[in-house]
Amino acid sequence: MDCKDGLDLRSFLASVSQQSARECLDIDEQLDAEWELAACTVGFENKMRVPVLKYTHVSGTEFPVVHNVCSSLPRIARAMGESAEHLERRLSSAYDTLIPPEKQPIGPVRDVVLLADELDLYKLPNIRYTESETSSYISAACLVAKDPVSKVLNLSFHRLMILGKNQLAIYMTPGGHLHEIFTKNQHRGEDTPIAAFIGSHPLWSLGCLAAGSLQLDEYSVIGGLLGQPLEVVSALEDESLWVPARAEFSLEGVIKHNVDAPEGPYGEAFGYTSRKAERPVIELSSLSHRSNALFQDIVPGHQEHMVMTSTAIKVHLDRTLKAEYPWVSEVHLPAPMTAYVSAKSIATSDDVKAMIDETLRRERFIKTISIFDDSVNISSAKETQKALAVHVQAHRDLVIIEGLTGNGLDPSEVDGMTTKWGVDATATSVKEGDVNANALPAEVLQRVDINGILKRALDKANKPS
Repeated sequence: MDCKDGLDLRSFLASVSQQSARECLDIDEQLDAEWELAACTVGFENKMRVPVLKYTHVSGTEFPVVHNVCSSLPRIARAMGESAEHLERRLSSAYDTLIPPEKQPIGPVRDVVLLADELDLYKLPNIRYTESETSSYISAACLVAKDPVSKVLNLSFHRLMILGKNQLAIYMTPGGHLHEIFTKNQHRGEDTPIAAFIGSHPLWSLGCLAAGSLQLDEYSVIGGLLGQPLEVVSALEDESLWVPARAEFSLEGVIKHNVDAPEGPYGEAFGYTSRKAERPVIELSSLSHRSNALFQDIVPGHQEHMVMTSTAIKVHLDRTLKAEYPWVSEVHLPAPMTAYVSAKSIATSDDVKAMIDETLRRERFIKTISIFDDSVNISSAKETQKALAVHVQAHRDLVIIEGLTGNGLDPSEVDGMTTKWGVDATATSVKEGDVNANALPAEVLQRVDINGILKRALDKANKPS
């Protein structure tokens, strides 16, 4: 297939393998897609190992399965020849350095094209992750859809449950961009044309997760991340939809506006199993893939899943909050749906509470937010828990907002609604009183050579008696 060389899943795997064979492992044992792949990947993770894993012999399919592609930002950065800190800056600046995709007449993703009766989803790896699931899922597909009003293409990840040879059930986050596009078309009595690509360079995946308005062109964000246009080809039926030319798979069809099917249960990102519910059905008209295609998969609720979601949300929050509130200095996401923000001393209590209120109402995937002085290391559980204990009076510093639309992944939601809360832990009231933090005299800290004392003590302890 004639196509200009570029960054793709295969080039990433080659780079990682070349840098460290221990970071990219081939698993040659025969394993079943139902639970055994997930068990192996989770087993590695439990031993504090998250290498990229390529399962070469998976029962019931000819396609190898790849896990943990996005499980480590430092590894992605090294594959790009840069530091993790530089990669995070690159992720943030990509919003400001948009590079539109470059259309190609054809690409490797069209090496093999299956239409109509040839199409059979059961020939793909049919993967299950938890004992609760009653059907197989596709977890690493990025869906492409076009907003019928703005005509902008939208990219987003969604879980897809296999219903039949050419049918899938899809879960769309309520209020999310694809759900908004689907609803607009549904009100017109029209199906929603989609394409779903599988097998991506990790920068494609991080670009697909870019947070912003429906008008944000994620393909151009990906270009900004890559530093060059992403090569794309038109979908086979709806030429206004594009898929990466060097993706491993492309599934194309429509989300039916008037057909639902039971979907779930599914072991979701936050570690809990979703409930079964009626969801829209995707009807596929084609499936194409590269020669010797690799099937990328994500084990839900584990490290790769959390790295992908938390990175995208953190970059978005960091950009948004710093632009709107000049006193914000740092953002940290210590757990699902949880944000910690570091505030400079110029912030007042009213400033902090206004930011808490606006952020909780706007951000679907943030349920609780805590604001700390910039003297507190918000990456330290000990320091943040101490600040929450000694800086906060709940009747004064807690903001609670009831009756907000949830994200659909939180098992505590009631009928799709949630209560969110935020905490002002900046100690504004403490600063106004006569309370001072414990501190040694600065000149003593400078005078005492702690490192030297420690070294001499260790040297003495290590000497034979």
